[in-house]
Order: sequence, then C-alpha cells, then structure tokens
Amino acid sequence: MGLGRLIPNMNKAEPKWKKRFNLEREAQKPFLSLDENTLRALIRGRQITSNNYDTVLSLDFPHYCSGATNGCGGDKGWCYTFHGFQSLSQHNSKVALIDIAARRIPIEFADKVVEEVLSSVEAGEMVYPNLRYSGSGEVALEHIPALALIISKGVKLWGFSRNISVAVRLREIGASVLVSCDKTTPQKSLQNALNFGFKLSYTSTSVVDHPPQRTFVVFPLHRSGTVREVVDNPAICPKVLEEFLHGDRTPSACQKRCNRCHDSNHIN
Repeated sequence: MGLGRLIPNMNKAEPKWKKRFNLEREAQKPFLSLDENTLRALIRGRQITSNNYDTVLSLDFPHYCSGATNGCGGDKGWCYTFHGFQSLSQHNSKVALIDIAARRIPIEFADKVVEEVLSSVEAGEMVYPNLRYSGSGEVALEHIPALALIISKGVKLWGFSRNISVAVRLREIGASVLVSCDKTTPQKSLQNALNFGFKLSYTSTSVVDHPPQRTFVVFPLHRSGTVREVVDNPAICPKVLEEFLHGDRTPSACQKRCNRCHDSNHIN
C-alpha cells in the first residue's frame, strides 16, 4: 500500500484561494510594526479604493475565503481575482494595507474611502455615493466596524459573500449583500443561506448550468477573459449578456446601466 493511501489528502492540491491568501499575509509584514500615525500617513498618501471597469470603484480585501467552493477557489478555481491586475504583487500589498488599516484605524480608513467615493461622484463617474465591497477577496468580521462607519457617512455598500456569518453582519449594518454560489456549493450551505433569507448570486459555467430558485442575479463564467456560454435565465447580468452578444461591454455598467445588485432587498 502506497503512502498516498495511508495519509488522506496527501496528494490534494492546495486551493487557489489559500495560495493567494498566503501571499497577501506575507505582504502584510512591512505594515505590522507601523504605529497608527504612520498608518494614517500611508492611507492618506495613496488611493485606497480600486478602479473597476464595471463599478468604477471597489474596495478590495485579502482572500479570507475559507468558505470558497471547489469551483470558485479550489485548486482549479475560476475566480477572476486569480488573474489579471488583481493577481499582481502590488495588489497583494494594497489589500494587506487595507486589511490592517480597516482593523486598526477604522475612523481614518472610513474617512479616506468616503472621500474617494465622493470625488468620483462629483466627477460624474458614479451616479450616487455607493461602493462595492469585496471587489476581490472577502470581507472578514473584523472589517465590519470600518464598513459600518462608511455607511454612516452616506455611502451605500453592496456586494457579495460566501460566508453566512459575515453576510448576516453586513446586512445588520445596512449593506446590501447577496450570497454567492455555484454548482459546487454544498446543498447544506445553499439551504443555510436561504434559511437566513438571503438572495443568491449564481456563477453559471455553461448553457445547461441553471441557477437554483431565489437566484437574484446570474453571472455567466468568464474563461480566459471571455464569456463563451450563457444560460437562458431572466436573472442574467445585463452587462455580461451584452459582452456575450457583442464581444464587449459598456464601461461603468454597474453605475450607469444597472444598479440591481446595489439593493437586493435582503430578506424575502
């Protein structure tokens, strides 16, 4: 009998979310010993939010994705944050700083984020003060106080989570939250989300990959930057459908074309 049979999961590949998280944790090291005044100076001197083609701005966090499905964050995971700009070392450093600043100096962190959002609104880039959280990665419970401060200053927060405990807290502070799922989501997890009254955002991988009931929005999967198959469902995200039909999509679509995900109405 080989060792692979004696030691369970010995040959199992490490999930992509964990590999990425390890890099982000490594990128935290230069910030860990900084005092609060130095942290304040750092966030004042750089952009905290990230530029986003669809949402204009997003707030990106490290990959606290222990609840990631095999499809999204597994060793062959398809999450878009494993590719492109969001996979670069500069982005790892940025989310590492965001993670620490949101925890240690939440008031100053919230002020800086709100300032950037309002500047974008004043420039006509956003239709009203709003921001997608978890543009990459996943919000952790320790980030909630900082996010609550952002909301208290008049910014609508909206986005997605796979972590039900985080989703519940986001809803409690007034953020709009959809629970992300896909065909590899365990049925128990899916039912748990529905029991808590959450609506779903579903990643569909093919034309025959139909979403479950109470799906609020369907995102056909991008493979190598291209939408190749779109399932026939009325909840399809319009910007993704546009890209499928025409090979491109309108910039700032989540601001100027469709605001559906900004308010999921939370509980049915």
